[in-house]
Amino acid sequence: MLRLASILALAAACGATPVSPQQPSSAPPVPRGPYLGQTAGPLPQLFAPGVVSRRYQELNAAFSPAGDELFFTIADATRTMYTLLHVQRLPDGAWTPAAVAPFSGVYADADPFFSADGQRLYFISSRPRPGAPAGATDYNLWYAARAGAGWAEPVDLGPTVNTPADDYYVSVTRDGAVFWSRDGKVMRAAPSGGGGDFVVEALPEAVNAPGTNQGDPYVAPDESYLIFASSGRPDNRGSRDLYVSFKTDGQWQPARSLGDAINSDRLEYCPMISPDGRYFFFTSYKVPARSTPPARRELAAILQEQDAIENGLGNIYWMTTAFLDAMRAGGAPPAP
Repeated sequence: MLRLASILALAAACGATPVSPQQPSSAPPVPRGPYLGQTAGPLPQLFAPGVVSRRYQELNAAFSPAGDELFFTIADATRTMYTLLHVQRLPDGAWTPAAVAPFSGVYADADPFFSADGQRLYFISSRPRPGAPAGATDYNLWYAARAGAGWAEPVDLGPTVNTPADDYYVSVTRDGAVFWSRDGKVMRAAPSGGGGDFVVEALPEAVNAPGTNQGDPYVAPDESYLIFASSGRPDNRGSRDLYVSFKTDGQWQPARSLGDAINSDRLEYCPMISPDGRYFFFTSYKVPARSTPPARRELAAILQEQDAIENGLGNIYWMTTAFLDAMRAGGAPPAP
């Protein structure tokens, strides 16, 4: 997740409470089947249009390892308030309507990520950390642990990781290494001992290239590759584009753009791979091409455009991950 100011420059906690499938007003129809009954292809397409991707600002797509839960984020019009939403697959295959996660809705919360065992949900939040200065509203990394049918009170990752600067977009390897972004760099924190301490470092120039700005890192469970958003690179198309760096013989390789099928002249960010490794999710502000030269529109057409899902606000897209195998082997990114 990126704050509005960052884009422009580059372009209450609860106890163990079960998720409540409360249906909001004007709720869309509830789908059935894996991945909300959707089918992905080799090129990006809207994920669950009218159900997840709607006319609002949606971002993130974190499925549980069992595939029976999805957390995503909805932002307000000014991108200053973010709220975690949750849907759950019932035993009969139907999904509950989206509802605010039981530990969200008070502070700005975004960027959910499941641990490999599904027992923790990591996220970022502006909620006050224990011992933080009064009135501090910077973003920090938190997690909520499962507690019975619900979630325990969120816990912050501590002062070795969280700082007075904004800490964004957490992802975690199977071995517990934490990746996130701070001050335009991708950071890595390796667990040190059993006391919750970490050894923190910025990734090398293959990722954090001089003169560029990074955010939203997704790391593979085995730390074999990293997908992240970046600006300031010669091949940037928009305010931020998505890139991948593969790890070979323990070294991160120079980042490569995911190409024009994924990146646009607008903002792309929030990459995520499904736990089964089959699907790639990301958020984009791309809009459909308009007629050239533009035709005059009446008010009804203008309002219809504003009410459309692809109205220039963020939407969640998805596609299969075959392109990653091709790029790892030296092939080109997917073509539009």
